[in-house]
Amino acid sequence: MNGTTAIAALVADEVPATRKGEQTRARIIEAAASLLAASGYHDLKVLDVCAAARISAGTFYTHFKDRSALCEEVLVRVVRSVTQEILVGAGQGGDPFAAIVETNTRYIALFISAGPFNRALQQLVDESERVRAAWQEANAAIAEHIAAGVARRTGQEPDLAAARAAQAMLDGVLMQYFAWQDASLREAFGDVDELAQRVSVLWYRLLYRCDPPAPHSGP
Repeated sequence: MNGTTAIAALVADEVPATRKGEQTRARIIEAAASLLAASGYHDLKVLDVCAAARISAGTFYTHFKDRSALCEEVLVRVVRSVTQEILVGAGQGGDPFAAIVETNTRYIALFISAGPFNRALQQLVDESERVRAAWQEANAAIAEHIAAGVARRTGQEPDLAAARAAQAMLDGVLMQYFAWQDASLREAFGDVDELAQRVSVLWYRLLYRCDPPAPHSGP
């Protein structure tokens, strides 16, 4: 099972399917998640979802107002599922830099596994207040987790602004690196392992206000 299929299945598993109507709705969501992962939001068609879910168009519209409403449901679930994966697996080790690298490596792996979901999310964030709110809520939760971890290690008050800035930087880099295939950024940051290391150096400087211990201090 590849990454996008795994996330699509995870999203579908969140839907309780105990009654016939709920089973149908779950099937629609699972089909839409797989199609979104394959082609993104703009190319998704209701008829394709109906075919994949083995339902009629009439049945589709008893569960969802339109394509946007369905995609909102799917992407909100994706955001929450991925956020939970990040928070559960965030680095907790004693070495601050190693913890940052572990967190960022996991974050990058999840971003890669989400694949076209990332494009779909960006496509719908501007249109959907619900998706935008879920994304902002997820970003805030991750930043609070980061800030709390740094505060535990330093004994200082959590610096939420620095944590939000670090996370926003990583999101921007990953969108450019993976979703938009920015060649100059790929050349600057190298392969995925080097990307995790170099971004982690920048995070460390921002969060701890100093260079990480040698040999990780970087350029």
